Amino acid sequence: TEKEKTVIGFNIKPETFSFPLLIKIRNSIEVDGLEEIPGLEKLKELNISIKGVEGLNQLVEKMKMEIIMDSQKGTVSSSEMSNRYAIFTQLQGLLKDTKKTLIAFNIEIHRRLAMPVSCQIFFFLSFPLGLVVKRSGKGMSFTLAIVFLFIYNAFFILGSGISYKSN
Repeated sequence: TEKEKTVIGFNIKPETFSFPLLIKIRNSIEVDGLEEIPGLEKLKELNISIKGVEGLNQLVEKMKMEIIMDSQKGTVSSSEMSNRYAIFTQLQGLLKDTKKTLIAFNIEIHRRLAMPVSCQIFFFLSFPLGLVVKRSGKGMSFTLAIVFLFIYNAFFILGSGISYKSN
């Protein structure tokens, strides 16, 4: 019989969750526990409990030391050693994915807060702009509004790009 290979990893996109669930999953990644996150149910099956990113980092380091010690002693069978190493490499990959996923969730939370605030700012900016610019006519007000919109969009895209590339 062929062994079933499963990969431990995130299979979630922050854009698909409601705001309260987004915050709950972000908190689970940071502190609470990774086994409660959709896509990481395999951790429960392996009886692995990980409390946040720091707990995952500690588990990876602990497994690394155990693998080194057991390989030096030679008391563990080669199949058991290969199973441990497979789990270790998957958890190491999960650690890298966790940091990227945490950044993605934080960006999505900030984006969802920034959009409504920016709409209010544009309203309070455009209202006086429409009252003040009387001599130039509506064309000047419209042009200024478009310029402000393009500047805002440029900064928003630049900020999103920088935050994704920060790590």
